[in-house]
Amino acid sequence: GGGGGGGGGGGNSGDDDGGKGKGPAYSVQDCLKSFTEEEVLDGDNRYTCDKCKKRRKCIKRLTIHRWPQVLVVHIKRFNYTAYSRDKVNTLVRFPVKGLDLSPFVSHTEDRAEHGRPIYDLYGVSNHMGVLGGGHYTATCLNDPTSRWFNFNDSTVSDADVSETQSSVAYVLFYKQRSREPVP
Repeated sequence: GGGGGGGGGGGNSGDDDGGKGKGPAYSVQDCLKSFTEEEVLDGDNRYTCDKCKKRRKCIKRLTIHRWPQVLVVHIKRFNYTAYSRDKVNTLVRFPVKGLDLSPFVSHTEDRAEHGRPIYDLYGVSNHMGVLGGGHYTATCLNDPTSRWFNFNDSTVSDADVSETQSSVAYVLFYKQRSREPVP
């Protein structure tokens, strides 16, 4: 999820902007690309070889080895440094239908067993407020009726799918489109 990649850490920290997403916007695909970029491990970060036990320069790359039926994407909304703690309000855009993880999987041949790594959104948890306090709401899909709803404490109201896209989106819930094996 967004805990280690780009897109979640830059721009617009501080007070809540009401979900308008002023400033730069990124896509969840941008965040995944950043999270899975190759990284050279050198200097103090060198890898200790299992065979020769020597510290060696190497390249590290994170990929998705097995993709789940339910995918939870956490967008980094809180930034902690030695000197400050801020709420991050960067807008991260994400697809409602067809999030394709194919570019980020290590073995595409596993589609025969696990189906295609393509996901559809069914819920968003939102955080409004600042680091020290705030309020959580959710926008979720009722799958049988294909209708979206806002959940805010004891109140439930109709929602439009466009309401899922905001800078207060904190956790995204996706389900795999099909688990049927692909030849």
